[in-house]
Amino acid sequence: MSALVSPVWYFAYGSNMETATFQGRRGISFSRALPARASGWRIVFDKPPVVPGGGAVANIVTEPAGVVFGVLYEITQEQLAHVELTEGVLIGNYHRVEMWAESLAAPASRRRLRASPPTAATPPSSPPTATWAA
Repeated sequence: MSALVSPVWYFAYGSNMETATFQGRRGISFSRALPARASGWRIVFDKPPVVPGGGAVANIVTEPAGVVFGVLYEITQEQLAHVELTEGVLIGNYHRVEMWAESLAAPASRRRLRASPPTAATPPSSPPTATWAA
Protein backbone atom coordinates (compact mmCIF):
# COMPACT_ATOMS: atom_id res chain seq x y z
CA MET A 1 0.00 0.00 0.00
CA SER A 2 1.44 3.42 -0.89
CA ALA A 3 2.35 5.94 1.81
CA LEU A 4 -0.54 8.26 0.89
CA VAL A 5 -3.21 5.59 1.21
CA SER A 6 -1.85 3.79 4.28
CA PRO A 7 -4.21 4.47 7.19
CA VAL A 8 -3.54 6.90 10.02
CA TRP A 9 -5.60 7.77 13.08
CA TYR A 10 -6.75 11.34 13.52
CA PHE A 11 -8.15 12.51 16.89
CA ALA A 12 -11.02 14.92 16.38
CA TYR A 13 -12.45 17.17 19.08
CA GLY A 14 -14.89 20.06 18.86
CA SER A 15 -16.82 20.41 15.60
CA ASN A 16 -14.82 17.71 13.78
CA MET A 17 -16.44 15.14 16.08
CA GLU A 18 -19.66 15.68 14.12
CA THR A 19 -19.77 13.28 11.18
CA ALA A 20 -21.63 15.81 9.04
CA THR A 21 -18.87 18.38 9.61
CA PHE A 22 -16.02 15.95 8.99
CA GLN A 23 -17.60 14.53 5.84
CA GLY A 24 -19.26 17.76 4.70
CA ARG A 25 -17.05 20.75 5.48
CA ARG A 26 -13.80 18.74 5.54
CA GLY A 27 -14.80 16.39 2.70
CA ILE A 28 -13.41 13.28 4.41
CA SER A 29 -14.89 9.79 4.02
CA PHE A 30 -13.29 7.91 6.90
CA SER A 31 -12.83 4.13 7.17
CA ARG A 32 -13.73 3.92 10.86
CA ALA A 33 -14.81 6.24 13.65
CA LEU A 34 -14.31 5.27 17.29
CA PRO A 35 -15.22 7.16 20.46
CA ALA A 36 -12.01 8.03 22.29
CA ARG A 37 -10.35 10.01 25.04
CA ALA A 38 -6.96 11.70 25.22
CA SER A 39 -5.52 12.02 28.72
CA GLY A 40 -3.19 14.89 29.58
CA TRP A 41 -5.17 17.46 27.58
CA ARG A 42 -7.96 19.95 28.30
CA ILE A 43 -10.40 21.49 25.81
CA VAL A 44 -10.69 25.27 25.77
CA PHE A 45 -12.54 27.72 23.55
CA ASP A 46 -9.93 30.43 23.22
CA LYS A 47 -9.26 30.54 19.51
CA PRO A 48 -10.92 33.32 17.49
CA PRO A 49 -13.04 32.20 14.53
CA VAL A 50 -11.60 32.49 11.02
CA VAL A 51 -14.65 34.50 9.96
CA PRO A 52 -15.51 37.23 12.50
CA GLY A 53 -18.96 36.97 14.00
CA GLY A 54 -18.69 35.99 17.63
CA GLY A 55 -17.93 32.79 19.43
CA ALA A 56 -14.68 30.96 19.70
CA VAL A 57 -13.16 27.82 18.22
CA ALA A 58 -12.14 24.71 20.17
CA ASN A 59 -8.53 24.18 21.07
CA ILE A 60 -6.76 21.68 23.30
CA VAL A 61 -3.96 22.50 25.69
CA THR A 62 -1.79 20.27 27.79
CA GLU A 63 -3.07 19.59 31.30
CA PRO A 64 -1.52 16.68 33.21
CA ALA A 65 -4.76 15.76 35.01
CA GLY A 66 -7.04 16.61 32.08
CA VAL A 67 -8.92 14.48 29.59
CA VAL A 68 -10.52 15.36 26.25
CA PHE A 69 -13.20 13.19 24.69
CA GLY A 70 -13.37 12.98 20.94
CA VAL A 71 -13.47 10.69 17.92
CA LEU A 72 -10.67 8.64 16.40
CA TYR A 73 -11.06 8.65 12.63
CA GLU A 74 -9.15 6.18 10.49
CA ILE A 75 -8.20 8.07 7.33
CA THR A 76 -5.44 8.05 4.71
CA GLN A 77 -2.39 10.30 4.86
CA GLU A 78 -3.75 12.09 1.79
CA GLN A 79 -7.00 12.77 3.64
CA LEU A 80 -5.03 13.96 6.67
CA ALA A 81 -3.21 16.43 4.44
CA HIS A 82 -6.62 17.71 3.28
CA VAL A 83 -7.88 18.04 6.88
CA GLU A 84 -4.76 20.02 7.73
CA LEU A 85 -5.30 22.24 4.68
CA THR A 86 -8.89 22.99 5.73
CA GLU A 87 -7.80 23.60 9.36
CA GLY A 88 -5.10 26.10 8.34
CA VAL A 89 -2.00 24.10 9.28
CA LEU A 90 -0.07 25.57 6.33
CA ILE A 91 -0.68 29.11 7.58
CA GLY A 92 0.12 28.34 11.23
CA ASN A 93 -3.47 28.26 12.47
CA TYR A 94 -2.90 24.74 13.80
CA HIS A 95 0.09 22.43 13.86
CA ARG A 96 0.72 18.71 14.19
CA VAL A 97 1.52 17.16 17.54
CA GLU A 98 1.96 13.55 18.48
CA MET A 99 -0.38 12.22 21.11
CA TRP A 100 -1.94 9.09 22.57
CA ALA A 101 -5.66 8.46 22.55
CA GLU A 102 -7.57 5.54 23.97
CA SER A 103 -10.48 4.04 22.08
CA LEU A 104 -13.63 3.73 24.19
CA ALA A 105 -15.08 1.13 21.81
CA ALA A 106 -14.95 -2.53 22.82
CA PRO A 107 -12.35 -3.86 22.87
CA ALA A 108 -10.70 -0.68 24.04
CA SER A 109 -7.20 -0.02 22.80
CA ARG A 110 -4.67 2.73 23.01
CA ARG A 111 -3.64 4.26 19.69
CA ARG A 112 -0.89 6.56 18.58
CA LEU A 113 -2.40 9.24 16.41
CA ARG A 114 -2.17 12.47 14.54
CA ALA A 115 -3.91 15.57 15.72
CA SER A 116 -3.67 19.20 14.75
CA PRO A 117 -4.31 21.39 17.77
CA PRO A 118 -3.60 25.13 17.52
CA THR A 119 -0.09 26.48 17.80
CA ALA A 120 -0.89 27.96 21.20
CA ALA A 121 -1.49 24.46 22.58
CA THR A 122 2.13 23.39 22.32
CA PRO A 123 4.86 26.01 22.07
CA PRO A 124 7.53 25.19 19.43
CA SER A 125 10.11 24.58 22.16
CA SER A 126 7.96 21.92 23.85
CA PRO A 127 8.61 18.25 23.16
CA PRO A 128 5.74 16.35 21.58
CA THR A 129 3.48 14.66 24.09
CA ALA A 130 1.82 12.17 21.78
CA THR A 131 2.39 10.37 18.52
CA TRP A 132 1.33 9.69 14.86
CA ALA A 133 -0.25 6.37 14.16
CA ALA A 134 -1.09 3.87 11.51
